[in-house]
Amino acid sequence: MLLRLIRCGQFAGRSCTPLQCLRPSVRHKSNFKTLSALSQTAEAKVRNIGILAHIDAGKTTTTERMLFEAGVTRRAGSVDSGDTVMDFLPQERERGITIASACISFPWKDFRINLIDTPGHVDFTVEVERSLLAMDAVVIILDAAKGVQAQTQTVWRQAVKFGLPSIIYLNKMDKPGANVEKCLLQLKTKLGVHPLPLQIPRGETKTFSILDVFAEPEKSPSRLAVLEALADEDDAFADLFLNDPSSLDAATIDSTIRQCCIDRRLSPLLIGSSIRNIGVSQLLDAITRYLPDPLATTRPVVSERLAASTGFYGMAFKNVHDKQKGLLTFLRLYRGSVRPGMSLWNVNKNQKERVVKVMEAYADELKEIPEATEGNMAVVSGLSVTITGDTLVASTPTIHEDSPGTSLVPILYIPDPVYFCSVEAGSISQQQALEDALNIILKEDPSIKMSTDAEMGQLIVSGMGELHLEVLKERLRQEFKLDVYMGPLQVAYKEEPTVQADFSHTLIRDGLSVEIHLRLLPSMETGPFKRLKLAPIKVRPFCLPLPFALKLPHGSTIHRLSRFHNSPALLREQPILCLVSWSAVLPA
Repeated sequence: MLLRLIRCGQFAGRSCTPLQCLRPSVRHKSNFKTLSALSQTAEAKVRNIGILAHIDAGKTTTTERMLFEAGVTRRAGSVDSGDTVMDFLPQERERGITIASACISFPWKDFRINLIDTPGHVDFTVEVERSLLAMDAVVIILDAAKGVQAQTQTVWRQAVKFGLPSIIYLNKMDKPGANVEKCLLQLKTKLGVHPLPLQIPRGETKTFSILDVFAEPEKSPSRLAVLEALADEDDAFADLFLNDPSSLDAATIDSTIRQCCIDRRLSPLLIGSSIRNIGVSQLLDAITRYLPDPLATTRPVVSERLAASTGFYGMAFKNVHDKQKGLLTFLRLYRGSVRPGMSLWNVNKNQKERVVKVMEAYADELKEIPEATEGNMAVVSGLSVTITGDTLVASTPTIHEDSPGTSLVPILYIPDPVYFCSVEAGSISQQQALEDALNIILKEDPSIKMSTDAEMGQLIVSGMGELHLEVLKERLRQEFKLDVYMGPLQVAYKEEPTVQADFSHTLIRDGLSVEIHLRLLPSMETGPFKRLKLAPIKVRPFCLPLPFALKLPHGSTIHRLSRFHNSPALLREQPILCLVSWSAVLPA
């Protein structure tokens, strides 16, 4: 009986209980018995959500408490202890941060929640954006003491780009300095969000607790503020609020909040402390109550013809290479179901694919299933050419006649890499293995680029930041068992003048002088900036100093490259590195 209570999470709402000391200190595998009925959940009871936040706001901790509350795990993992379910990569547990997005499905009451835990570090922004392709809604987590941070703004812009409804969750409310009013103001001014506070904080730090606004008396200011906000957004609700307030029951209020949330007019705001398991169950209730199911989500289609002619279409949002299973593709199913042995048509590649296995993902654990149903996420093996963002439909003759290259969703935006460095194998025998490993990683992570320097013949890898390339190096060594050397990191500076600027300088040394004229011109070409174009330099004849005196034929010209820093001609405050050509003409 005691173990049964632990498994069901009966004491999960308490910050500390005698039962917690009986829980094992190592991670347990997911409770597949609890999850076995998930594949049969009706589509209206499915929620596809993502957890987004700035780094260290508590995304993974919140997810771990959700799994514990749902009875999927027997203990809540800790980021500090390195035994979390969602952060399973060695690099993640070593650093205590999320690097790769992880998917998991779990039940909550009679609902199925498909959740994606995303990274919060700026180097892995592309990992967040491609995960958004599979979501119907998001939960934005804020550190209540720090409010809206830099990466919070980035992930919010990404969620807005895909038109995803949201719930705001103020975490770490027991932390000194936590301030709900400050967070509300920043949400409005920095993100343009219209938050709807549904909970009231009580106490501070160790005495912190939460109170539902609808548990307050009918005339309480917090309750009236919520009802007035709903009345401002919904005319039908306003009529009831003004003319017949007694008819505003819980079902009417919940349905209005849900519709305003789906339409992105309001974002329900909840508070809690995930590390102490306060407010997590209420957050799960809000996810199932207010966020949309796949049926309520505006579904993209390839074209009217494709939508009418096929019984299946879906989208690939992630690729992962498994040593035993090979290349695995994560799919979001918009229509129909997928089964082992099924033939699919890749619309983007105009090529036929065949599914070998269909699986459900529980973080790093994969369970084979006979069928993945509409509205859910699935992991399939056997797709050889499908990459992130590709659209898959049922393979029928009518599909092949449609023009290729059409996608269900906007093309994934991948910014240009910021850092780059050379990479070399420890020995010639490992060179081919290094290239194969990099090709696998490039297929998993489209934000990493690989090229070969034409002059030096070196292999160059580029990434979004220093941490990004450090993780790449560790993967090559730990996962692929390669002894690699990576050169010093370099930053791909990119600046461009906006107007024409001229600069002149006269250099006098040991009685010798040279006058240099530099002109910077803005590029008239369209598209992303790649290089500076310098106008020809006007040079007056001068005598070479003795250290550089050379016996050269009459009229010879010496060219050399010099680096010029902080030129006033750049009209910018930041230093920039330019290449300036010097021409030295020997006197007659």
